[in-house]
Amino acid sequence: MVVPFIPPVRVLNGLTLGLFNSLYYYARPAVVGQRSAIGHFLYPLDRIGAYHRLYGPKGMVQWQALVPSQDAAKALLVESKRAGASFLSVMKVMGGIPSQGMLSSSGEGVTIALDFPYSEDLLKALPRLDDLVASAGGRLYRAKDARMSGPYFRRFYPQWEQLVPFIDPKFSSSFWHRVTA
Repeated sequence: MVVPFIPPVRVLNGLTLGLFNSLYYYARPAVVGQRSAIGHFLYPLDRIGAYHRLYGPKGMVQWQALVPSQDAAKALLVESKRAGASFLSVMKVMGGIPSQGMLSSSGEGVTIALDFPYSEDLLKALPRLDDLVASAGGRLYRAKDARMSGPYFRRFYPQWEQLVPFIDPKFSSSFWHRVTA
């Protein structure tokens, strides 16, 4: 299934999502104790092509973080309600295997991904979520971020300086310039 166009208004709202969730819950087969293909488990939205179009002409903002405890995850969910309605939320409990990547976002704890309809108010509210992540000892997921501050990037990913010798000054991203300046 592919969402073929961007509707003139946001299709996702409390009413349509409640209806979808009810249909999905009652129409799906029981999967408790069954195995699932890793791709279907990790990337369920890949079954819906261009789902972001359902957020309408203003689009969406995706925010994701890893926090080390379930208490911190609960605090993030409470604060996220103040930031706005996340019509898609995914939580995964992560194991404690250390990552080999210098800028890896993995680690032990709970990862929370939230998809919000874009708004100026949302952009003003998201720093509160960032602050909760930092105070809990977690980190934002930089690959899904378009607004992380430089100080937080450097705090969350202290190994970033090890990459500096490999950066081509004539060819680097606006993300890199924003978070390392």
